[in-house]
Amino acid sequence: DEDRKTIETLNHELKHAREEIEFLKRKYKLMWSKTAEIFGARTEPDLEMKKDENSSTANEKLNENKEG
Repeated sequence: DEDRKTIETLNHELKHAREEIEFLKRKYKLMWSKTAEIFGARTEPDLEMKKDENSSTANEKLNENKEG
């Protein structure tokens, strides 16, 4: 009888732990997707612009070296 109570208690705790894990998974999934929306949209174009600027600056330096 005592073993049944222990098993029931452990099953209840396990169920609660699983529910908490699922909640945390959903929470962090939402948080990361929101973070990606906020920061991902802003940084990617900036990185592309910097790549373009760096390549044009490199081309200008290359042209200067050829002329000089």
